[in-house]
Amino acid sequence: MPITNATDLISKYCALVAVAFLGGHLSVAYGSPFARRWTVGAPGTVVLGLVSVGLLWTVVATDAPYSSPQMLDFATQPSVRINTWLVLFYVAYVVLPLVRPAYLDSKKNPLRTGRAASGMIAGGFALSLLRAGAYPVEWFGSGNVVYLYMLISYASTALVVVGLALFAYARRNRKVKTELGSALSLD
Repeated sequence: MPITNATDLISKYCALVAVAFLGGHLSVAYGSPFARRWTVGAPGTVVLGLVSVGLLWTVVATDAPYSSPQMLDFATQPSVRINTWLVLFYVAYVVLPLVRPAYLDSKKNPLRTGRAASGMIAGGFALSLLRAGAYPVEWFGSGNVVYLYMLISYASTALVVVGLALFAYARRNRKVKTELGSALSLD
């Protein structure tokens, strides 16, 4: 039996791996061994595996006679709701131990651009946690609530991406880390 939404499943697997990679990289950059172990160590690998199996299970369990982008046509089915929540949960799992190091770096980074970048990343991570925690409210809300939460996801993504872009800019115009004493290595 073919899986009608296999492309959605593959895209979510790619997104999960990208989030894990970002979490591992930022945990090293912020100097947080706890976050590194949590995101890409044994606990992180187990959670990634469980979420991946859960995503496969929810896609197979969905009554989907045809493909639908992000399975939106079947969004009222419990399996699709669980599928979405699993992705939100994993993102929250990865960013949870990184909020504090990002916030602390936003206060002590000697570069103004670095402080702004870390602040944006910490804000984006906080919004991701909010979205994952509030997702059950979305199940029972009207269409307007769903769009509000989608905007929160887009805002959190934008904050993190712009924060990472600011770090890329800072790296291009950088001073040597040893001169600055920054907690966030730009190398």
